[in-house]
Amino acid sequence: ELLVLLSRAATEAGAAVEEELALNYRLLNRLQELETQEDLAFLLDGVLSRFSSLAFSLRSVKHNAAMDKAIRFVKRRLTTCVSLQDAANAAGLSPSYFSRIFKEEMNESFSEHMNRLRVERAASLLLGADIPLVEIASRVGFVDQSYFTKVFKRLKGVSPGRYRATGGRPLGDNPEIHDED
Repeated sequence: ELLVLLSRAATEAGAAVEEELALNYRLLNRLQELETQEDLAFLLDGVLSRFSSLAFSLRSVKHNAAMDKAIRFVKRRLTTCVSLQDAANAAGLSPSYFSRIFKEEMNESFSEHMNRLRVERAASLLLGADIPLVEIASRVGFVDQSYFTKVFKRLKGVSPGRYRATGGRPLGDNPEIHDED
């Protein structure tokens, strides 16, 4: 019940519904595997932090209404080609003004934000199923797999293939696996 309430609050605050449903599914599976109350407490602490950050991430933003509209728009269309113009229109602002306040308020450019969201989504897909990299790149909105790999490696520190091979853990935790890309 707590997961449902937290998920609903995060969705109402602008989190992507598909992303939250996938997260809930994974969490419900993990709940069934827990053996101790400490494991449950640790899991719920992480879940609470995750959903709280989603629900309250825009509260301190000066232009939060416009940013909230743009963030919701972007998250709903993450797998498509979303331009700065599209997001600015969703926020009800001119592209140049939107770009400037986005950078000021979010501490990253619009394209950096899009790439970060896409890489996070790709990371969960890499760990969730044995989907080819080209398909993952396409599913998260990258037109070109080589560009996807370049952006993924810049943001995660390893290539998508190595990320999958290490289970998302840093290379230092996997001495038998070396990043050769």
